[in-house]
Amino acid sequence: MFEQLTRSRNMPIGLDLGTSCVRMIQFAAAGDGLKVSAAGRYDLSTDVEVNSPQRWAELVTAIRKLTASAPFTGRQVVVSLPESMVSYKNVRLPQMPPDEMAKAVEFEAAERFGAEASSLMLQHLVAGQVNVGEQVRSEVIAMAVTNPALEQVMGVLAECDLDPVAIDVAPTSLARSLARSHQAEQVRVLVDVGYSSSKVLILCGNIIRFYKDLDIAGRQINQALADHLKISPSDAAELRRRHMLGKLSDDDADSKLFGSSRRQDVEQALTSATRGVLEDLAREIGLCQRYHSVTFRGARSAELTLSGGEAYDPLIASTIAEKLELQVDLADPLAGVNIDGHEVLTERPGTLPDWAAVTGLALRLAPATQIRGAA
Repeated sequence: MFEQLTRSRNMPIGLDLGTSCVRMIQFAAAGDGLKVSAAGRYDLSTDVEVNSPQRWAELVTAIRKLTASAPFTGRQVVVSLPESMVSYKNVRLPQMPPDEMAKAVEFEAAERFGAEASSLMLQHLVAGQVNVGEQVRSEVIAMAVTNPALEQVMGVLAECDLDPVAIDVAPTSLARSLARSHQAEQVRVLVDVGYSSSKVLILCGNIIRFYKDLDIAGRQINQALADHLKISPSDAAELRRRHMLGKLSDDDADSKLFGSSRRQDVEQALTSATRGVLEDLAREIGLCQRYHSVTFRGARSAELTLSGGEAYDPLIASTIAEKLELQVDLADPLAGVNIDGHEVLTERPGTLPDWAAVTGLALRLAPATQIRGAA
């Protein structure tokens, strides 16, 4: 997406700067497939304001610890811009050649983003052709980040002695990751549920048709549980974490909060406390699907893939499946990849939906055959 800065023969490190976590992963060729040569995760303080000096300093600390604790090779990275920095707008423009389209998006920037184009780094995706009355127009997803914000990210990388070969954004990194295990041309929906936001991505084949960032995610779910139980959001997050890991037990100390020592009652309380927020999330996803179907006059997907750190919560999948009548599966971005010897990737059995975004980053410069994988 955002321009490639240099080229390298070596597969670069994927670096995902999330709101609550920094992830890094690097691949190496293994025959016709891939293996993970290094991977690491660093949990960030969720009570530190995003884009504050304290957060930037914490990101530097996180990256330095990760590069020191895992056998990453080289200093070249493909980095994601934090979602809080990127603005997205859908615009409809007349059909025109690519170079003219870029100029048209730049012209629209002042009005759409409330800033002069010269103060922004702009990129765009052409989602497809739509009928507007008797005219055919291009549906365009325009993306912008301010130059000061971009310089801040570059400063963090410089402090960590890292060389950015490309800068990417959420929709393209997630789409690249999904392409490893979904090669069909049908409409596909991916919802990446993180700590501060949920990203809704709709693709047709490898074309990104729709993208929206929703402010309903882990933070809001934790707050709903905290309000219901009258506990702190951090305690609510820990209770949910144990539930996701299947570590709630009949004699769980926190079960006293529910007036019962039975695990079934604890799980029922979790469901009751968070259902409203999860139904709101499902409703917003449904509106996204409806916009896509009306805009492109196409069928809705019968399947939805969940990724992100919150995807492990079974209540999210079950609520979306129930409200939208969809089959919901967890993303498996490392399917067919050798992950042996990397504890951070083997600590959970099954799929690794929270590694979807960073996998897409690390595959940015990989050959198409490796992106498709052996899944």
